[in-house]
Amino acid sequence: MATLYSTKDVPKLIALVASYALLAELRLWSFDGIYIVSFLWLAGGLALVVVFLEGYRYLPAVFLGALIGSWLTGSSFGFSLMIGLRHTAAVFLGIWLLKWEGRFDPSLSALGDYLRILLLALGFGLLTAVSVKMMQSLSPDLADGLTFSRRWQGSAVAIIVITPLLLVWRRLPSDWATPGRAYEAAAIVGLSLFTGQIVFLDWFTDSLGFIARGYWMFPLVAWAAVRLGRHGAVLIVATTALQALVGAHRGTGFFAIDIAKNHLANYYFYMGCLSAVGMSLATYVAGRRQAEREILAIRDELQATLDAIPDRLFELGPDGRIYGYHFHRTDLWALPPRGETLHESLAQDQAEICMSALSEAAQKGWSFGKMICLQLPGGERWYELSASAKPRTEGQGKRYLVLSRDITEHKQAEQRLKEREAQLSELTMFLHRVREEDRRRFARELHDELGQALTALRIDFDRLAHELVTAPRGITSRLAAIDQMIDATVDATRRICDELRPAMLDDLGLEAALASHTRSFAKRFGVACDLALDREDYGLDATLSTAIFRIVQESLTNVARHARASHAMVVLEDRGDYLMLAIADDGCGLPNALAGVRKTHGLTGIRERVRMLGAQMAIDSAPDRGTHIEVSIPKRGVQTV
Repeated sequence: MATLYSTKDVPKLIALVASYALLAELRLWSFDGIYIVSFLWLAGGLALVVVFLEGYRYLPAVFLGALIGSWLTGSSFGFSLMIGLRHTAAVFLGIWLLKWEGRFDPSLSALGDYLRILLLALGFGLLTAVSVKMMQSLSPDLADGLTFSRRWQGSAVAIIVITPLLLVWRRLPSDWATPGRAYEAAAIVGLSLFTGQIVFLDWFTDSLGFIARGYWMFPLVAWAAVRLGRHGAVLIVATTALQALVGAHRGTGFFAIDIAKNHLANYYFYMGCLSAVGMSLATYVAGRRQAEREILAIRDELQATLDAIPDRLFELGPDGRIYGYHFHRTDLWALPPRGETLHESLAQDQAEICMSALSEAAQKGWSFGKMICLQLPGGERWYELSASAKPRTEGQGKRYLVLSRDITEHKQAEQRLKEREAQLSELTMFLHRVREEDRRRFARELHDELGQALTALRIDFDRLAHELVTAPRGITSRLAAIDQMIDATVDATRRICDELRPAMLDDLGLEAALASHTRSFAKRFGVACDLALDREDYGLDATLSTAIFRIVQESLTNVARHARASHAMVVLEDRGDYLMLAIADDGCGLPNALAGVRKTHGLTGIRERVRMLGAQMAIDSAPDRGTHIEVSIPKRGVQTV
């Protein structure tokens, strides 16, 4: 008990049991002698609401309340016990059905929630009728004269009227607090009560005469559903149910003879229809208003999003006609009139670019990357276009959404970058020329000064060695070592001069320099190197000859340092408009991830020289498959003979 119930639950449990007893006494007091309404058990709707909201732990109170309520109506204790068990089982099953799949909203905000209540009422009434029939079959003393259908109707209508009323009104309507809505609610409820008195209690019968008044309540419940929502609809249904039942009891109004003639069958059907009409209309209107609020919220969110985006958005037809647009408030672009075409609003060449974007969007569904340039009051502006086909709506032709993004700053930055790259290229070319000049000068000086000194040293040494032919053995061996050192110094000087600037490149040309360099490469590093030239003289100027020679030199240096190759090959071909230079080896190759991006000084230098020549370079390499470099050098600027 301590874990199942709290002190707050005790008053609620007592109130639930007391409600059963109170409603039973109220029914006896109000409808004493009218046996037909004995199954109009209003407490069934109350029990469903309480157990749904508070949980199954309130079922004992339902059982006790149903037992006491049935006993107070004059039933025997055994019959009342069965009624309590039946009623408790019905409430348990009803709550389980409502909570099944967890989709039921107790505020009845959707039509589906109310339909669940309606189906539950029919099932609840059916269970009531079946259970009582079974009890009567077991004990004929329990027979009370009520037919099966009337038992079913009596239990169902109580749930249809009471359960929605309690579920909806457990939260008071906040919008009724405003003066205007409060006056309207009072007018609708007051008019409904007044009309109910006329329809069901024969007010102004002498004045109105016999006219069909039973349907007057339907416009009123519809009015309440539309203007006051679910709260108004269930309130009008509940007051109408009470007025109609009192009128039937007194023998007046629309149901004056309903008790005697068909035992309130018309009353039950009437209230079911009135409740269904009111709640269906109320939930529909509420759903529509909620959808309108959501649409407005989405529209406001979309508008805020569009306002936050500086891009321009156009809605265009296939012919370029402007049907709508969205511009930022600070946009310098003059607003084109709706209905104009792009050819009327833009220059011819820019309009054609826009139309090509629409054509591409028509074929692919989208278009990106096309750019237009407009002359605006603030100066020249660049825009990038993105187009997509808009989903068709009924009564509307094919439309396209075109987003134009201002990329002027990007274009300006790109132009500045190109200018800086051009300056850097010029500076790099200048530095290359200066370096080549320095290499040439240094190589000449090294050849002339150091070469002459070494030549003189060789002559003097040979004379001295001739004079010391008869010298002691120790001196002779010393002279031999000095002789080898002089030869090594001469060779080193010659190699350094060739690496700095081979004299053959200036004296005999590129072809002889390449042949000499490949031979010295093979001799120095032990890697066989073939040279294939399709012309004896390409007639190249000094700048281009130097660039090609340096590309070959740096490529072979990479082969010697990294490739671990046994064979290399250099090919230079004249292919008409351009020269094709290829350097290949059979070494270890480059990893796939580094074939095009490896950051080595050799490859970087080669790429820089290729870029300065306006050439294209391709590298084909894979592990254990060697490396193949191809450079396509355009002939523009190349002097030929």
